[in-house]
This record gives sequence, structure tokens and C-alpha cells, in this order.
Amino acid sequence: MIDVQPHIPQETMTLRPALLGWVGDRAVRVAFATVVGLVGASSLAGCKPSGARSKIDAASRELVPVRVETLARRPYQRLGRAVATVNPWREVSIRAEAPGRVLDIRHEVGDAVKKGVLLVRLDGSLAWRTYTATRLGIKQGQVALRLAKINLDRMKRLRASGDVPQAQLDQAQNAYDRAKTGVELAKAQTAQVGRQLGNYWVRAPFAGVLAKRPINVGDYLSPGTPVFTVVEMSRVKVVVGLDPTEGLLLKKGMPARVSVKTIKGPLARQAKVHLVRPLADATTRRVEVELAVDNRDLMLKPGVVAQVEIPLAAAEPRLLVPADAVVELLGRRYVYVVRDGKAQRVEVKLGVSTADRVEILPRGAVPARVGEPLVVLGVQRLVPGARVKIVPSAPPVSVKIPMTEK
Repeated sequence: MIDVQPHIPQETMTLRPALLGWVGDRAVRVAFATVVGLVGASSLAGCKPSGARSKIDAASRELVPVRVETLARRPYQRLGRAVATVNPWREVSIRAEAPGRVLDIRHEVGDAVKKGVLLVRLDGSLAWRTYTATRLGIKQGQVALRLAKINLDRMKRLRASGDVPQAQLDQAQNAYDRAKTGVELAKAQTAQVGRQLGNYWVRAPFAGVLAKRPINVGDYLSPGTPVFTVVEMSRVKVVVGLDPTEGLLLKKGMPARVSVKTIKGPLARQAKVHLVRPLADATTRRVEVELAVDNRDLMLKPGVVAQVEIPLAAAEPRLLVPADAVVELLGRRYVYVVRDGKAQRVEVKLGVSTADRVEILPRGAVPARVGEPLVVLGVQRLVPGARVKIVPSAPPVSVKIPMTEK
């Protein structure tokens, strides 16, 4: 067994001869060395608290940098918010009205067209032959009508002189009537065939953008076959469902705001209430509101999701502060204001909220006052009474990202 000798300080070595006389047991010697070591360690550790306290005192004397804004009342407007889908103002599926094979397609999907522009031409050769025959029938009928008219006039003169019986005059009158009726029928048939010929030329019913084209050149179309889908995008509509308490406040013509997300940021458009449904939906219990949005630049695409904001009441001033300026501690909410160069913690209650701000209401004995500097950045480093240094807001930094080729 190894006999471990403890390390004893130099000043203790002078006591070693005297102590060895009565400290003979090895266990007692080990316990004695342990006590001496603990005493030395405690003497060293006793020096640390004073240094730590000095550091804390130095830190408390430092100025805490913060950014502030002047506490002021800002206009707040109650808004009805919803998420909806952008829809075209009008959408029509153009269908073939006459049978025939597709001979020519004049426009492609995505083209903006005007009303009456020719889109598709179908093979109407059979209808054209019928039209030509009916026009020829009109000419032949008109010749027969002139001859019948000449014969009728002659029979009237002969009957007046008594050279022909009444029966021959009646026959001439009947022949003239039949010829006249034949011409009228031929004209009506020609007009009908002419209208059918127009069905072989498919035209745009209104100005818009071509959205779908399910046909190709050479396809045989029956009446009712879809040819093109055209949408009106110069203005679009957005239908939102609002709570009845909000929907009842809206009237036609009231302003609204519609925005969609793009790669360059939100794209916002002003809108107007076009229609408020008189009845709430039986399933959702919401009132449908239709908004009209000007879209002459065609930037809003049907089908995208839009954020909708509709003012429900006139704007009124509220004490709105940035949401990050409010701190929560043990279920209570506070803000920091700067008074005499020090941060003072003020208890508040929260009211209405916007996208990035909340309303604060007085709660404590000393409320925050309009015009005081409100700490908006650096609140997490503050304690009541801390000395602060107000720093200006940093200007926005523009960062250029180099393009890399793949």
C-alpha cells in the first residue's frame, strides 16, 4: 500500500516535529491535511466577491444605448381585413355555333383582343354553297315576279275590254301572288343562311385577354365545342366574406385596398365596393362583398391571393407605439420612457392593434405622456432607473448581391 503524504504549507512545517508526537495515526494525518487545504482555499475565494461587485457597479454606471421616438397620437382607422382571390371581371367560354373543320386560328393564348376581332375561321364551304343557291333563287324569283306582273296587267286590260273571262284574270292574279311569295321566301332563306355563315367566323364578344384555347387547326368542331376562353382584365373583382357586423357598415362606392405579394414587394391597388350581398351565406354566416379594382396595366392576375382592407369607420387619433416597445413581465405590460436621462418603466394596457403597432392605454399612477421619448429599441437591456444614451436611427443600408452564373 502506498502511503500518500499530504502537502503542508511552509509555515506549517515548523509544527511538524511537535505534531508527530501525538499525530501517529495515518487517517488523522490525512484529515489534518484536508482541513489545512480547505482553510487555504477559503482564504483565496474570499477575495473574489469584491472584484465581481466592482464590475457590476461599473456596468451600472455605463450608459445604455437606446433608440427612441416621440410618443404621439396617430390616426387609427378600423379596418375589415380578409384574404380573397382575384377574379376576372368577366369570363366567357366561346363555343362553336356551327359544325366545321378549323381552317385558321388568328390569335394565341395571352393575346389582348378587341371586341369583334376574328379569332377562328371554320370550314363553311357547304353553307356557302347553300347561300349562293338561295341568292340565285332570289334572282330567278324576281324574274318570275316581273313576268307575272306583266301578264297580270295585260289580263286586267283584256278583262276590262271583255276579251277574256274572269277566270283567266284570276289565274294571272294567283300566279303573281305565288311569284311574290316565292321571292319573299328566297330572301328569308338567304338571310338565314347568311347568318349561319357568320357562325363560321368566331369573333371576340368583348375586349379582353385570351386565356384558354383547347382546339388546333384541323380539328372538327360540333356546335357547342369550346373554342376560346376570353377574360376581361382591364378591371378585376375580389369577393370577400366579412362578419355581418362589419358587412352591414359597407355601402356601394366605399373605398378599399387590395394588395398582392410580388418578388419586388407588395403590389397595392385602390378598390371600391361594387356590391354588398343583402343576405349572409347560410354556411359561413358571412356577408359577401364584391370589390371592383382598376387593372388597366394588367398587373393583377386572376387566381392570385390578395390581402383586402376595407375602412369601416372614420380615422381617429390613438396612442399607437411599435409592438417591440412593449415588454411583458409577470403578466403585466410596460413601456420605457426617458425622463431626466433615465429609463422609467411605465405600466400600460393594450388596446387596438395594426400590422406593426399597438395602442397603449394608461394603467399606473404615472402614465406615459404625449411628447415623451419612448424607447423603441434596446428595451431588453433596461432596468428602471438605468441611465440611457439616445442614439440616432441608422440609415437604411443598400446591399448589392452579385449575380453568379451557373
